[in-house]
Amino acid sequence: MDANRPKPRAYLQGCYEGESKKRLICEVSVTRTTQYKKVVQIIKEQCEQKGLTKQEALELRETLCEKHPSAQEFHP
Repeated sequence: MDANRPKPRAYLQGCYEGESKKRLICEVSVTRTTQYKKVVQIIKEQCEQKGLTKQEALELRETLCEKHPSAQEFHP
């Protein structure tokens, strides 16, 4: 899911097996990295392949944001 206000960002949501209520796994905003959509996509793929926990997804987010830093400061 994407949001554009106040700053662009992407969310990754999921639910436990057997549940239907979605819960927030992580959020990545443009202030963290201008490649925020790519970072969320990588986390999503890893969650589906390896069954990451929320904590593991958050740790992966930190690693990926360091690997894909913002090219420039975001100014709306």
